[in-house]
Amino acid sequence: MVRTSNIAENLPWAVAALFFCLRFTLPGDTVYIFDESLFQIRIDEHMANGTFPWTSFWGSSLPIPYGAGGLWFYFILRLFTWNPIPIVLCHIGLQVGSALILIGALRRAFGKEAAGWAALLIATSPLHFFFSRHPWDNTLLMPLGAL
Repeated sequence: MVRTSNIAENLPWAVAALFFCLRFTLPGDTVYIFDESLFQIRIDEHMANGTFPWTSFWGSSLPIPYGAGGLWFYFILRLFTWNPIPIVLCHIGLQVGSALILIGALRRAFGKEAAGWAALLIATSPLHFFFSRHPWDNTLLMPLGAL
């Protein structure tokens, strides 16, 4: 006989795991922001010159300077691949990994059941799903905030 408390305790975890895995499906069908092509062009320039991007550029949509963190993230990935699909998968992995770190901290602080419901909320959030699937420098702030 299965105890109902186990089902109620484990159901949010199972559904959250399903939704976290769903992020990794069809990584080629994702949004690509115009600014990201500027990041890739800047990285190409640095690679051709043999330099490291210590600074970034002024934004195209908003006239404010970008921080170099997103450029560094993509620069390191571009040392291994130029293909956008592995870059998207690494971005998704960073987003999901940081969410799991946050959920682990919530589990230690509040217990398994509360962390399970938090995991379910994070995993089923349309905004988190959308932002975790497209490589954009601003969405890198979400995993950094969770850490």
